Order: sequence, then C-alpha cells, then structure tokens
Amino acid sequence: MVADMKVTVSVPDDLWAEASPDDSRGPSDTVQRGLRALADQLRASKRPLANAPDQSNLERYQPMFDQAVETTAGLVGDVLDNGYRFGLLLAPGLTPDDFEVIDRQGARTGIQEIVWEWGIDGVSDFSSEFALHVNQVLEVFNSDKDRDGRDLLEDVLGTEGIEVEVWTGVVWAQDLEGKETPRLSDTFADGVLAALRDVRDEATRRRMTSDRARDTEGK
Repeated sequence: MVADMKVTVSVPDDLWAEASPDDSRGPSDTVQRGLRALADQLRASKRPLANAPDQSNLERYQPMFDQAVETTAGLVGDVLDNGYRFGLLLAPGLTPDDFEVIDRQGARTGIQEIVWEWGIDGVSDFSSEFALHVNQVLEVFNSDKDRDGRDLLEDVLGTEGIEVEVWTGVVWAQDLEGKETPRLSDTFADGVLAALRDVRDEATRRRMTSDRARDTEGK
C-alpha cells in the first residue's frame, strides 16, 4: 500500500477559484481530482494514434498505423543492434571510473562526442583511457592488418565516402578540419550504452562470484 503524500503548494487565488469544483469536499479533494485529470490526459497522450486528427474514427487509421509501426520497429531494432555490437567493441576500454558515468544523464552525448572526435580531444566525463581505446578501435579503419575488424566496423558504422543506409544510425560527416568522421544517432548511442552496461554488470557479477569462491576455499 502506497502511503499518502503530504505536500505544501502555492496556487494563485484566481486559478484556485476557477479550477475548484462547486462540489469539492475541500482542498485535498480538489487537488486529487486535478491530478487524476492530469494523469488521464498523460495516459491519453501516450496511447497509440494519440495525435490522429479524427479521434472519433481511429479504426480507419489502424491498418496503416500498424504497418508503419511494424516497419519502424524493425528499423529501430537494426540501429540498436548496430549500436550494441559497436558498444561491445568499446567495452574493453572501460575503467572503474567509467562504470558510474555510463548511468549519468549525459552519457549518450559523451559517447557521441568521443566517437565524433575519433577518441581524442573530446570533452566528456568518460576517462581518457576509455577515449584512447575508442581511438584504437576506430583506427582499425586505417589499417589493412585486421581485415575482420575493419569489416565489422564497416558493418556497424558504415564507412566514409559511401552513402550509408539509414538503418545503420550513423552519418559520416566532415569535422572542422575536413576529416570524415561518424556521427552517431541517439538511438545508436543508446545501443552502445546498453552494451557497456551489460558488460559492466556481468563483469562485476563474475568478479564478485570469483571473490566469494576464493574466500570460501580459504576458510
């Protein structure tokens, strides 16, 4: 059972007079009814077809809507998949200092900036060690020694000089110095962060399991 929340709020007199129902049983009742109305409005805004112009006849949109959603969901899945695979390439560069950074609000922007800056000269909360690893991963593009690694990078990031398919979630563009570099979409970067979190969590779990087993053997 959720406990009742008690708060103190300030409401302009004219707004209170206009919004308070005639049958209100007091301030608490008025506030609760207002919050329920707001909750109903928020639920309505999140429902499928919430922005359709003819809300009285949603059935005529439904077949086309379902088809569009299915196609778009597939595209989003492809972008997340590419981002996740790229994130698995970056994960070995994580340091303990980066573990908390992954969950911060600006983590997505940090990943996008580090990749855009080719792992150097970027400004983010991620460690310099992690940025250096990103640089080493991206430098495989410029090497003929690791063809498998280069093919994988081209598969998930595309490559400069070639028109990249939309579903990759990456656009190659020129930086201020005229160098072609990958710009990650928000969805792609979310896939990267998902991979980094999964690797961090599993590595932590395995380390804790190993430590417990060692302590048990030592007793």
